[in-house]
Amino acid sequence: MKYIVFHQRIFGLYILMILFHIHLFPVMKEMKEMMVVVVVVVVVVDLLLLLLLLHKILS
Repeated sequence: MKYIVFHQRIFGLYILMILFHIHLFPVMKEMKEMMVVVVVVVVVVDLLLLLLLLHKILS
């Protein structure tokens, strides 16, 4: 039961991440000169979320 709740939480986070990326695409088109910064921020956020998920799984 605990596992199912945990799994739903991961799924929710994943959906939030996808929505976050979809929201960023129009912004990225508008700010071509800021593209690198935006990409770096997205990658860092993704890595942090993955680390958080791994930490939760392992603990």
